[in-house]
Amino acid sequence: MAAAVRPMAVAPRRPFLLVASLAVLVAAILGVLGYVLLHGANGARASALLGKPAPGFSYSTFDGKTLDLASLRGKPVMINFWGSWCEPCKDEAPVLARSWAKYQNTDVQFVGVAIWDKTDLARQFAQQHGASWINGIDADGKIAIDYGVYGVPESFFISRDGVLVDRYVGPFVGEAGSARLEQYLQRLMGS
Repeated sequence: MAAAVRPMAVAPRRPFLLVASLAVLVAAILGVLGYVLLHGANGARASALLGKPAPGFSYSTFDGKTLDLASLRGKPVMINFWGSWCEPCKDEAPVLARSWAKYQNTDVQFVGVAIWDKTDLARQFAQQHGASWINGIDADGKIAIDYGVYGVPESFFISRDGVLVDRYVGPFVGEAGSARLEQYLQRLMGS
């Protein structure tokens, strides 16, 4: 008589499918987060301040003068919040320098505000990256808080009459960033 053949036990596949599905979902979420971190979630951001008078401030510039934002009334102003510790700010610096070279002989004013930084490091960063426009430091972050800054770099555009008309979160980088900044500045000059 032949020995009875016992069927082999087969492990259920359901736990494997569940684990595989969860792994794919986690990978997709991490992929999206990685993309946002790498490329930034750039763009115009809604702000309760848009359409209202820009928050006033004064600070010491790197050349030892005091800048009061109110003194720029009548001129279009771009305020750029940055930090020497900020990698995207390094990527943005050449775009800002080229734009400044184009606009420095107009009435458009560029104002750089280094936040949560050390004065010597911020000054050195500005010199190394050709940031020859008005720059100073907001060591305690009060100016940034008043503007509702998400992070750096972040830019605000103020009309001649002192109204905050645009906001851009993230770096202006490469040709696309140059074109985008040019659109903001042209719109600002027309305001």
